[in-house]
Amino acid sequence: MSSPLVNIEYEGTIARVRMNREDKRNALNVALIEQLNEAAHELGKRRDVKVVLLCGTPKCFSAGADLNDPLQFDPALTLADKRHYALLGANTALAWEQLPQLTVAAVERYAIGGGLGLALACDFRVAGRSAFLWVPEVQIGANYGWNTVPRLISLVGPARARRMILLAQRIQAPQALDWGLVDEVVDDGSTEAKAMELAQALDAMPSMALAVSKRAINAVAGALTQISSHGDMEQVLLCFNDWSREKTGHKGNP
Repeated sequence: MSSPLVNIEYEGTIARVRMNREDKRNALNVALIEQLNEAAHELGKRRDVKVVLLCGTPKCFSAGADLNDPLQFDPALTLADKRHYALLGANTALAWEQLPQLTVAAVERYAIGGGLGLALACDFRVAGRSAFLWVPEVQIGANYGWNTVPRLISLVGPARARRMILLAQRIQAPQALDWGLVDEVVDDGSTEAKAMELAQALDAMPSMALAVSKRAINAVAGALTQISSHGDMEQVLLCFNDWSREKTGHKGNP
């Protein structure tokens, strides 16, 4: 697959998926989300691929939701349209989480909001030394969506998740490593090389044992993900609506 915003390159049994919207800091507009979704579904059919790398560009992994995307944030959109595009992101993160292959995210500079959600949907994360992870959703009037809250809690626990979500604290790479949010911290500019090294180590493992073990781990770690956060994107729409009314000074019943 090759498209304007997402490229896939194959190196033997390893696939490298690259977000290619560098001029917008790989902000997740509908077009990029759709192409990431298509990439996951295409790769899911490939029995000759064992490991998938998810990469941004040298300048960043992803700045999260594109708040200027009219397909997601135009007030004129119907509620049904808003819900459709909101669920697209959640379904894309789920598609990446459910890939049969092992997945490694290479995070340069930062992974913000939905960008972090994508990284957390992967099995492993490698971060540059000066990179940070950030969940600014509450600051902009939304809850954290894409079914990411249970994924985050399964990695860091509820207390640290509160600091990231409710206080919108930026977590620097060394702290993220200490918390278990990332698996490796390397020099800036070398995350893809380290991710490839990790991919090659995984690639050397027996295929069936690798796939079955991933499925078993994810089945336990994500057992409550969907049931506990199935309505989070509808909640995002509700929060944005309430925040909009609050900013305009609207009083009275919603």
